[in-house]
Amino acid sequence: MSRIDPVFQRINYGDAGYIELCYTDPSYRGKGIFPYVLFEICNFLKQQGKLRALISSKITNLQSRRGIIKAGFSVIAEMSYLKLLFLKFYKVKNIDGRE
Repeated sequence: MSRIDPVFQRINYGDAGYIELCYTDPSYRGKGIFPYVLFEICNFLKQQGKLRALISSKITNLQSRRGIIKAGFSVIAEMSYLKLLFLKFYKVKNIDGRE
């Protein structure tokens, strides 16, 4: 079983690397560690021939989003995900307004 977010399992990354689940211990939060680690991961991906890096976070996780943007990422889409029993519904809205 993959640990990758189920929404991203359907995507062909091509020249991109996907950064999975990230967590910062509460005692280290607010010290700039998360953006630094993301920057280093991107350097590693570049050495592996990846031209882009993708990462996701909950829209409500403002601390994570701040760290991701501080590391140089930009928001390209917002997604809604609803799971009812065995049914899954996705809606992706690109920042340029396309769905």
